[in-house]
Amino acid sequence: MQNDGQGDEPMYKRGQLAKDRGRTGRVMDIEGNRVWLRPPGGGREWDAPRERVRPVPEPSATDALRPRLREVNARSRRGRWGDFSG
Repeated sequence: MQNDGQGDEPMYKRGQLAKDRGRTGRVMDIEGNRVWLRPPGGGREWDAPRERVRPVPEPSATDALRPRLREVNARSRRGRWGDFSG
């Protein structure tokens, strides 16, 4: 994230993940000192003061594949290869 030159507050980009008091959302809009967020899977938007919102790093490809790999490994240990298409 970039700094807007006004202290230590980061500039947010629409679509990026951010966290507000334990709730994660995608930045939908920034209006004045408010950041509008929406849950990543959809749902109702909420707004929060800019100073309360923190960036969340996007998961890497490795992180995204890790749960599927665990599932495939568990199947192979049980001898159930089955269908790997999903």
